[in-house]
Amino acid sequence: MILIIVNYIVKILTILIGIFLLAGSFIFPQLPKEPMLKIMGVMLILWGTYRLIIYRIQLKRYNYDDDSDE
Repeated sequence: MILIIVNYIVKILTILIGIFLLAGSFIFPQLPKEPMLKIMGVMLILWGTYRLIIYRIQLKRYNYDDDSDE
């Protein structure tokens, strides 16, 4: 159970870091506005969302297979 919680926390943190990178120029206007930071932010948001969805699907599949064995 603790691994499931840690997994969700890591995936949500990945999405939050992506949002921070994407909105970093709005939060800290003194930082240089690098287009690479925005690209990395979008990629982290997409990757974290993808991993969250895939993990949820695999977890449901595993629990369904585990229940059907009984």
